[in-house]
Amino acid sequence: MFDLDLSPHTATRLTLADAPALQRLCERCSDYYEMEEGVSTPPNAAEHVLNSLPPGKTHADKHVIGIVAPDGELVGVLELVRDCPGEREWWLGLLLLEPDARTAGLGSRVLHEVERAVAAAGGTVIHLGVLEHNASAERFWRRHGFAELRRQPYTANSGHASRVIVMCHRLA
Repeated sequence: MFDLDLSPHTATRLTLADAPALQRLCERCSDYYEMEEGVSTPPNAAEHVLNSLPPGKTHADKHVIGIVAPDGELVGVLELVRDCPGEREWWLGLLLLEPDARTAGLGSRVLHEVERAVAAAGGTVIHLGVLEHNASAERFWRRHGFAELRRQPYTANSGHASRVIVMCHRLA
């Protein structure tokens, strides 16, 4: 289990019991879903975050971590998969923060703690994909040391087609 120090926020592993709170967060982040899916937040967005797995991976490999504000509200979610795409490499599948939390430095704090926790778990690289037309997210990842590996076509669950920038960051 990851121990992330996000004070005053807390980090907690999410389960299917948390799906209603996660769905509400996803709905508050409809701008992301409109970008990725081409439509508003799907009614099964939370279940997808909690249940989807890369090929060959199990739920034991996946960490879905909720970021909880001091008032108890879920304000973010983080999805990580270990040994993906390779051994000692981690895939950051999602870092989703509600709009009010995006410019307050929470994303940078989360990323710093993820880098620390992944390194402590023996990880050497973090990979991710960012939608090509999500310029603010691309700037965020580049500012934090992620480098572009390639660009590739991407088709969302809704069938919406776009392109994704696959990036990686080698840990010290």
